[in-house]
Amino acid sequence: MDVEAIIKRLSEAHYPKAEAKKLIQEYASIPLTLPVSDEGVRRICEVLTQNGYRTFDSCHGGKGHDRKVPDVWFICQMPDHVRHLAYILDHVCETQNIHWEVALTCGDPSSRLYYILKPHGPKELRRTPIDPVKDREALLIDIDVIGITIMDYFSDLKRK
Repeated sequence: MDVEAIIKRLSEAHYPKAEAKKLIQEYASIPLTLPVSDEGVRRICEVLTQNGYRTFDSCHGGKGHDRKVPDVWFICQMPDHVRHLAYILDHVCETQNIHWEVALTCGDPSSRLYYILKPHGPKELRRTPIDPVKDREALLIDIDVIGITIMDYFSDLKRK
């Protein structure tokens, strides 16, 4: 986890530096209980699971992995939670120059609906497509920023 880059990104998202450091510390101390082997997505899978999303597949992407970019597959029986996640990605979370989305998919008409948290493409200011090799560091930082933002967002909801 690139703590300095995450602090910078959270500060850009209007978190004071001290609060950003506290959130990173809380995020880093989350017990890793799920059988997730890819280090880059372990914590976000825990955060999602703790907040009502059942993760069942994930990959931090890159050389030697099934997928080129990070993603997390999950099931969620609560439509409000899916809307919350989409809202977080669109309005709360300050990611690198990459858009992230919650995509809906299913295996066949009789199967459950699955959701995928994944990078969607470049933000408007950046016209070049995502390069899985060149953008790897930014993608992994984004995963942690998204995880921290989800953790903080749902903590606030639970306090209200």
